Amino acid sequence: MSYYNKTFEGKEKASIKSLFNDYYFKTTICLSLAWFSINFIYFGQLVVLPFIFGKAKKSFSSYAYTVLGEAPSFLLSILLVDRPNFGRKNSLKYFFLLSSAMHFIFIFKPFIIFSSLARFFMKMCFQMLYPCTTESYGTLNRTLGFGFNSAIGRLGATIMPYLILPLI
Repeated sequence: MSYYNKTFEGKEKASIKSLFNDYYFKTTICLSLAWFSINFIYFGQLVVLPFIFGKAKKSFSSYAYTVLGEAPSFLLSILLVDRPNFGRKNSLKYFFLLSSAMHFIFIFKPFIIFSSLARFFMKMCFQMLYPCTTESYGTLNRTLGFGFNSAIGRLGATIMPYLILPLI
């Protein structure tokens, strides 16, 4: 009996175990890593930026400009989310890569523009992860898969201060 027949006949129930069956295992692992890493990086930047700007003798306005850098991401995500040649998965790849590049440049040149662009691309990652996660699971496991991956992401955000603050 196929996976779909089990689902539609009501023989399968949504559970954490079902997220790790043969059909969803790779999807769950990849999405969990994506959620963990983007939350870890996003909240890590929130914690680290005041220290970086404080060392560089920059004012609160520098931090405000950095946070405002993510505002245009909403408009761009609306334009890109349903593009046939771009789509969610390709968008995630590009935005993770661009966010990493901006963070790498920011390490050596702590200018507001690089932190703003990094936040912009991280916000784009979030905006592509939400629909990508819900569309990666079948109807039965959709909310459970989204909640599980979101919880893994929040785990990354939770442990990040314990790892990064001793380094500062």
